[in-house]
Amino acid sequence: MSDAELHAVFNALRFRSPAADALKAVPESRWADLLALTDRAQLTLALGLRAGDALPPAAFARISNDLANNQLRHQRLLECHYDIQTALDAAGIPFLVLKGITNWPGYCARPEHRPQSDIDIFCPAETCEQASLVLRQIGWTPISTLGFDDTDHLPVMIRQTGWTWKGDYFDPNMPHALEIHFRLWDPEAEGIAAEDMDGLVASADFRGFNGLRIRALQPPDALTYACLHLVRHLLRGSPTPRHAYEIAHFLQYSAGDDGFWQAWRERQAKTPRRRLLAGIAFRLALGWFDCGAHPVAAGAAAALPRPVAQWFSLFLWSPVAALRKPNKDEMWLQFALANSGLVRMRTFLNRMFPRRIPRPLLDAHVPPEDTGLTLRSRRFAYAVRFAARRALHHTRTVLPVLASGLRYWRALRSQA
Repeated sequence: MSDAELHAVFNALRFRSPAADALKAVPESRWADLLALTDRAQLTLALGLRAGDALPPAAFARISNDLANNQLRHQRLLECHYDIQTALDAAGIPFLVLKGITNWPGYCARPEHRPQSDIDIFCPAETCEQASLVLRQIGWTPISTLGFDDTDHLPVMIRQTGWTWKGDYFDPNMPHALEIHFRLWDPEAEGIAAEDMDGLVASADFRGFNGLRIRALQPPDALTYACLHLVRHLLRGSPTPRHAYEIAHFLQYSAGDDGFWQAWRERQAKTPRRRLLAGIAFRLALGWFDCGAHPVAAGAAAALPRPVAQWFSLFLWSPVAALRKPNKDEMWLQFALANSGLVRMRTFLNRMFPRRIPRPLLDAHVPPEDTGLTLRSRRFAYAVRFAARRALHHTRTVLPVLASGLRYWRALRSQA
């Protein structure tokens, strides 16, 4: 898979100047690999909907099937939401839904066109364990080994239906996961604080989504949280391009909505760091997908501090390139946001020499009573291979990340 073929996907998904001609030049023999990559980026459905005419028949047929399966998955997602809401309401546990089905309208043309693998809810910290106990009673099981980034939520919960992964991101039978969040932002892990996150929760209210009445963030706050979610994964080196695409979709959708953007600006008036983080997300969405934007959003993206703006000048496409060849260029963005040398040193050590080693669990949806010697052996072998790959990844990125850091430092010095 070449960089040119990858960029052809992003060019076809631009909003103001879409260009799908390069997709037509991709040999048909390369499309299986290209679609495997767009699956990981969660852009496959958008590609079929926006640039279907430029795809070879086999690729278009595959995505058409994915769209049909995703519609089934969406219906099952709604059923999961109904079960969760019924159980928590009966127990008197307050909660709100984050992202997911509440990211509509604006973030996608139709809810069933949005791929979604997990459900995120927020509960007050003092009720999270109680919520977990209630949800266990209706079949959700916590799997601590799946919580690689669980600084904001309890261990991931799944339903152990016996389903196993077969390489299909749109398998209608693939169960959704569930995360119970106890905070919206972790300033220590991200190296920068975001003001008044409790205020976002306090102003949440009930709204209707696909026939469900759900408590969710107010629309301006939902956009802010979508931006923070994107930036959090960007800083951790695990951004999903679809999250940036959805923000670009919303910027295009709301470009003429003065009322919305006035409300959004008023909410950021006393939260400059939150506005800065949103500006980073806007800048990424604008750079990758060339969308329209209201002057308020465009202004937030243009007002980034010089070290942050310089990072975008050098490394805008680094997270996309990481889909093919991993890098850690996002570390220098975290350096630009850090407010002290101590935070930068901690960031460097944590990113270069992680103290926590993820412990993946192969076929986690298989219940314990069905776990035989064969599966236990496969799980052990998988975990060993995974650890070896992670160790190799961190070793191979040492010199490239130091080289990119030197390049970044020189660029900053030349503009000083």
